[in-house]
Amino acid sequence: MSVKERGKTDLQLQLLALYLLFVVPIFALALLLYSIESERLREDVSAADLSLARAIALETDSLLRLAKEAAIAYAKLPVVVQADTERMPAAFSAGAIARQDVNLLYRLSKDGIMMYHYPSSPGSTVGEDFSFRDYFTEAKATGQHVFSKGRISPTTDRPVVTSVMPIYKNGQFDGVVGVNLELQRLTETVMQISEKRPEREKIDIIIVDSTGQVIAHSNPDKLLTNFSDDSSPVLQAVLNGEEGSLTSESNSETWLYSYTPMPTANWGVIVQHSTRLAFASLKRFQQGLIIALVTFSVGAILFWIFLSNRVINPLAQLTRYGEGIGQQFSGTELIPETIEPLSERPDQIGRLARTLLRTERSIRQRLMELTTLNKTSTVVASSLDTEQVISAILDEVRRLFHVRQCALLITDEVQEELRIHASRGLSQNYLSHLELTETTMQSPAYRAISTGQPVQVSNVASDSNFVSLLPLAKAGGYRSLLVIPLIAPHVPPAALAIYRDDEHVFTEQEVNLATSFANHAAIALEHAMLFSLTDAQLQQRVQFLSALNAVGHTVSKSLDIEDILNNAMDTVLEVMPIDACWICLQRESEDFLRLRAQRGLPPLLVEQMEQQIIYYGRGFIGQVAESGEPLLLEDAHLYRHQWPDDPLLNYEDWQCLAAAPLLAKDDIAGVLGIASRTESTFSETEVELLRAIGDQIAIAVVNARLYRRSREAAVFEERNRMAREIHDTLAQGFTGILIQLQAAERLSLKNREKALQSLQEARDLAQSSLHEARRSVFNLRPTVLESLTLDQAIIQQVERFKQETGLEANFTLEGYPSALDADTEQNLYRIAQEALTNIKRHAQANSIAVILAFEPKTVTLTIVDDGVGLEKSRQQKHAARTAHNGADKSAVRTGGLGLVGIKERVTLMGGQVSIDSPTGGGTQIKVIISK
Repeated sequence: MSVKERGKTDLQLQLLALYLLFVVPIFALALLLYSIESERLREDVSAADLSLARAIALETDSLLRLAKEAAIAYAKLPVVVQADTERMPAAFSAGAIARQDVNLLYRLSKDGIMMYHYPSSPGSTVGEDFSFRDYFTEAKATGQHVFSKGRISPTTDRPVVTSVMPIYKNGQFDGVVGVNLELQRLTETVMQISEKRPEREKIDIIIVDSTGQVIAHSNPDKLLTNFSDDSSPVLQAVLNGEEGSLTSESNSETWLYSYTPMPTANWGVIVQHSTRLAFASLKRFQQGLIIALVTFSVGAILFWIFLSNRVINPLAQLTRYGEGIGQQFSGTELIPETIEPLSERPDQIGRLARTLLRTERSIRQRLMELTTLNKTSTVVASSLDTEQVISAILDEVRRLFHVRQCALLITDEVQEELRIHASRGLSQNYLSHLELTETTMQSPAYRAISTGQPVQVSNVASDSNFVSLLPLAKAGGYRSLLVIPLIAPHVPPAALAIYRDDEHVFTEQEVNLATSFANHAAIALEHAMLFSLTDAQLQQRVQFLSALNAVGHTVSKSLDIEDILNNAMDTVLEVMPIDACWICLQRESEDFLRLRAQRGLPPLLVEQMEQQIIYYGRGFIGQVAESGEPLLLEDAHLYRHQWPDDPLLNYEDWQCLAAAPLLAKDDIAGVLGIASRTESTFSETEVELLRAIGDQIAIAVVNARLYRRSREAAVFEERNRMAREIHDTLAQGFTGILIQLQAAERLSLKNREKALQSLQEARDLAQSSLHEARRSVFNLRPTVLESLTLDQAIIQQVERFKQETGLEANFTLEGYPSALDADTEQNLYRIAQEALTNIKRHAQANSIAVILAFEPKTVTLTIVDDGVGLEKSRQQKHAARTAHNGADKSAVRTGGLGLVGIKERVTLMGGQVSIDSPTGGGTQIKVIISK
């Protein structure tokens, strides 16, 4: 088991975690406090040292700035520029008197020769060459003011630093003027500052020039020496103009350096502080903290040891013992002696140990009871043999309650008596049943059953309600009893009785245990009762489905409404316990219902209902049609209904009526009704079956109506198709024959051979029309499309037109011909045929053009002629109607159907057609069909 999992179940680990949660934060807080305080102390020391360095730097930088200003002023003084040795003493003496830190002022020539210095004694260096000095060389090279390195002045023999300014005469370098600053005074000043501090705050104050040379030091022995190489980061930082603090080790000791620059001369001030002295108070705080933490840790460990011995370990022992209680029936033997020493303690652990011992004894008893109840539950769940289950329950009651007698009592409400259903230990002389009289109703068993609460009698001799039943108790041989009622919805009133042969007050625990056994007995009886009810309901459901299946099978045999209704009536009368049934239907064109079929209705009632018009909401049937819900009228409601004029309800032999709507897709097709002369009411299942049967009949009626409409539509469509076929084949053929006969008539006197040729062509056309008429009868495609493609058939048609009329006729195919369905090919062929026939008869054209264009999604057929156009053609046809005889009128009428036929064919194909007459004359027919 992982530490995380153990932490959830082990109190010792939890307490340890809680203990550490208390201790660790204290340590962490102490360390954090130490860290914060040490950091604050470091910052305070660093800030103090840095403030001191700033103060010294500020003062020293002010002196350097004044020295620089003095050198610059002297370099401009005419006396100095002219190197007037007589007047320079007065000028230099004034400066020396004003500045006590200045110990020498002098003038060097352009060659670096000392021309004059003040004071001129005690030693003189006039005439000596100082051109080798770095400050002279730098001033001459840069022409700017410079500060020299610290050095021992040969004139004064004291450590100095010189403020040097070059002198220019007429734009030419003419030497320098120098002001020597006394360094000994700076050293004395920083020594005084350092010596005034307490011993634990002793510091070294160092002033360095731009080359890193010590200009002033609190230790005069280190004057004019180079700053330590170990502190080079400090030196580099301060000479770079930086300010701050850092620590560094030198000579096995750690030093705190605080530094700040002096911008005037690029010098720096460094305060050197030993961390051993600077942080002595921090060290003492650290030592005190360690002592406190060690003391606290020792106390914490001692506390943990005491807690473990007095609390945690005893709790672990009690836990192991408690865990063993639940396993004692699995082979684990408990040893009470392991916790008996703990039970002698007067504190909470002792009380817990004593409670655990008592609980162990109680749990042992409860486990035995639960095991028994579990066995009983297994018997109840695994068997439908009620007697076996009750017998097992009574045996377990005797064993657990340590009694000889117990019984299961059930009330027989029909016989009005209390019977012993099963018993243990009762003598054969004991009554097997007890009549429910006013006296016996005071018995504990009946009181428990009537109140639904347990009833116990601790002593039958002293119970006032039991006086009349004392002989019964003596015969049974018991002195106290407990009666538990059995509570179950489908079981007759019953009770479990437990008898004892001594005076006894049943405890709450015993009552609860007896209640559990009573509940098991109730479940066993309930199972048996529900099993019988479920079996009956299952049989009823099977009958329901069988009846529904029979009706569905019957109404699906025919698509004739009359057959459907009659078959449905026969089946409903057969599958349902009724005396009569009927169906009222609504015609599609009407808003009321009429009786359409019935079985079992009296003749007089049938005659009345056949004459009745049933409107929605009127009468019993009209109410069902309007609500769309089943309606049930029982015997009691038949005489209090709200439809006094309804002949169906006025028939006095009915005991019960029910009706359900014929619903199909939320539309009411009619109402199905049933009636009984014997049944007082129909059950919910029967009403549900009636509704389901109504739905089946409604679907069959709707299907029959759809079938009838589809047949009518098919006949109408076939009639139109035959009309088009006859027009496109016979009419056009006869038109051709008529034209050829007219031509033969004209040529018979002039050119006999051509007349014979026209007669021959007329005969061929008649023969072809005869074949087409036969094919139209059988709804076959034109013969030409059986052997030719659409474009080839139209070409053949155009060529025939050209031969018959002698006109110029051209055919153009655009695009690549693609496969079309048979109906589309046939219709396009007929459209081309009809258009050419119209041109031949009415257009009086000189030329025609037929264009068949195949495009990716459409096919287009265009027929163009240069004839008289549509308007003139109509005028000529009007004149023809008045001038021709009857036969000719028929021919003209036939020709008038041509454009109508073209439009009908295009509409059937879902295409587009345009028939136009351009301004220049002629006619264009354009048909576009989607592929």
